This record gives sequence, structure tokens and C-alpha cells, in this order.
Amino acid sequence: RVPLPDGKVANCWAVEVFALVQRAKLQVKNQNLQQRALEQMDWLRTKLATSSYSDRPVDADRVFATRMEGVFATRCCPLWKVKEMAADAYRGVDLYNAALSIYEELGLFESIVETMVIVGRKAQAADLIKEKMQQVDREESAPSVYIPSRPKLLCLLGDIYDDPIYYK
Repeated sequence: RVPLPDGKVANCWAVEVFALVQRAKLQVKNQNLQQRALEQMDWLRTKLATSSYSDRPVDADRVFATRMEGVFATRCCPLWKVKEMAADAYRGVDLYNAALSIYEELGLFESIVETMVIVGRKAQAADLIKEKMQQVDREESAPSVYIPSRPKLLCLLGDIYDDPIYYK
């Protein structure tokens, strides 16, 4: 049994989390329910990252066993996906700095650049892209982490400078 923020108790953790994620995805599109959806996503983001919903110490193995029950049946999304959805929702309601901090935490390069451009930090976004281009040139043979391809980076620069030369 899992205590929820509204005082109810869930019987299956995976079903409850899946339902909260789906409800938040639907409610973020409705202007009257956006605040509630953002709060739910934020709650999910913080509570999924901890081992328990309460501040009391718990047995980590027991928590893991409880959470694994029904996970594959519900297609429960991973924590990083919940965080990305929360950042997208923040961006959708013009909370760009909150979205940017989550994108940076996740390392979603293209979303970081797009949000920086929206916020008006074009010079910083261009510097970031140029830094990545140098990294692409250095690690051409065996990249250790995902780096967008050089043509993609050039297109992002073209978007920033609004110059068609970067698209050729």
C-alpha cells in the first residue's frame, strides 16, 4: 500500500503512477487544469526520485519489490521521461527557466538550445553549439556520450543566426 498526496492509499504502485502520469498529460492541455497538472508532475518528479513517499526510513528492497509489481503491465514510464514531460509542460505555460533547468539536468541538448533561444540567450546558445561542434570534431571516431551530428548543430546555428548559409 502506498500513501498518496491526497490521503488515499493505492493498491498497486505502478498503476497509480501510470494513472497520475496520464492524467497530468491530459490536464496540461486544459487551461483550467494546468496548475494541477504541473503540481502532479512536480510531485511525481520529486517522489519517484526517492525511495519512499514518506520521510520515514524504509527497507529499500521492500520498496523495490512493491514498485516492480505491475510495472511491465502498465508501461510505466521512466523517471527521466516524467522529468522531460514536466519540462515540456513548463515550457508550454511559458515557465522557460524552470524548463531549462530540467533540460540541463537531463542533458537534452536540442531542448536546451531551443529554450535558450526563446529566453533570449542566443549568444550563450551559439557558444554551447560551437563547443559541441569542437567536441564532435575531437571524438569523431568513438564518442563516449551522445552528441548531435555536425549537420544538426549547423542547422541549430542557422536557426539562431537566421542565416541560410548554415543550412548548405
